[in-house]
Amino acid sequence: MTESELRGKEFLEYVAKNEKKLKKNLKKNITYDESIFDDCFQDTIIKVYNSIVLNNKDVKDYEKYFFIASKFNYINYDNKERKYRNLKIEIDDYTENEDIEDVTEDIYTVYDRLNDAKELIRNEFGEEKCDIYFDYMTLKSQGGMSYKEYSKLRNISFDKISNTISSIKSFIRKKRK
Repeated sequence: MTESELRGKEFLEYVAKNEKKLKKNLKKNITYDESIFDDCFQDTIIKVYNSIVLNNKDVKDYEKYFFIASKFNYINYDNKERKYRNLKIEIDDYTENEDIEDVTEDIYTVYDRLNDAKELIRNEFGEEKCDIYFDYMTLKSQGGMSYKEYSKLRNISFDKISNTISSIKSFIRKKRK
């Protein structure tokens, strides 16, 4: 067993031993939608485990890292749920005269373009910078977040956040032309 696999196993044991405490801490500090809490919690366990084992992330404080990862993961889950609910309402609002297949095709086109953009950015800048960019943009769209706040939240230097986001924005502008 490799060192990262041992750390991954240690993390899973920590979660198993402290699951109630972790859930209580999350529910106390973040307003969660109960309908997606358990799915999000389980998904976060998998993501953190993969980060430790596959990306060789050296996590010292499991509770703090799990809390931050859960918060970001929940925001992504909540955004998807909201988009789905809004999308369902928009589709339900169409009359019988309108072609629902055209609307569905448009939706898939938007998602495909977003996934293509993520892949292009990931290939150009790497996984970490792609995650920084899309996490920041998601948080910014949800309630406004400065680079400084984001750098504190992720414990990444302000300069790295600023340079990463600026570089990717510049890259996107060039690609649009």
